[in-house]
Amino acid sequence: MKSVLVLATLVAALYGKVYKMEARSAGSLIARLIKHNLYHNYLEEQNSRRAQIKKDSEPIMDYYDDFYTGNITVGTPGQTFALVLDTGSSNLWVIDSNCNSEACDGYLGSVYTRRKFNTTASSTFSAENRTIGILYGSGACYGHLAMDTVSFAEWSNFDALITLYRPNESTQLSDAAWSQKHRECLRELSIPSTLSRIVH
Repeated sequence: MKSVLVLATLVAALYGKVYKMEARSAGSLIARLIKHNLYHNYLEEQNSRRAQIKKDSEPIMDYYDDFYTGNITVGTPGQTFALVLDTGSSNLWVIDSNCNSEACDGYLGSVYTRRKFNTTASSTFSAENRTIGILYGSGACYGHLAMDTVSFAEWSNFDALITLYRPNESTQLSDAAWSQKHRECLRELSIPSTLSRIVH
């Protein structure tokens, strides 16, 4: 049994491949808010949200000051987005070009134009008749499933299940999950079985 395990480990090491992806800092949200005189508004909104939450004692950590993004392309021809890698589920989220809400556009000092996925401009886009909902630490996200071609790091033009946020009464993107952070796309890296438990 030991020899089989050693052999399997050796084979995995020999055939393993390293994928590299350029990453860059999105910069400090707090610094951008201060620069554009929006920090006071941001604090007021955060305090207002906290006031509506049930009171309890829990340490709070703020991760808004620093995280890293890389580029990803979705569709044919490829549309480029700022990608955040995460391990919360196994989904690839992009914002639909039809979404014009504040959460989709970015607000409170986001000071950049957020790119959105134009499904009609992609010749490989294929919609699915399924919706999905995931509860993250920063809020819940709901969207529509679809298939399209994706490229990132050294992976090129592979078919992937993507999740589109589209604004309607039954699918509301969490403001906290998207609006105040410099990201247009979110790639989840956990096991795919997570997806099957939350698809509707």
